[in-house]
Amino acid sequence: MAKKQNKLKAFWSKKEVDLMIDYPLGIRTTSDGHWLSGIFNDAFTNELTQRGYNVETFKFEITVKPQLRPDKFATLLEQETYLK
Repeated sequence: MAKKQNKLKAFWSKKEVDLMIDYPLGIRTTSDGHWLSGIFNDAFTNELTQRGYNVETFKFEITVKPQLRPDKFATLLEQETYLK
């Protein structure tokens, strides 16, 4: 079975030398990724660096609660039902 994609994430990629965004499985979740990239942008990483933080250790993730938006995360709800 495929890995369950149930988190919106932002993290530093050493390979890309940039922040990467990963979005959950669902309808229009790419817009959630786009929204997050507007928050965790170059100005954000530059500010953290100027304040003395190592952006290469940056990680952010939040788990979807599909019951709150069954219209958006129907596939995740189906996977949860299947896994029970």
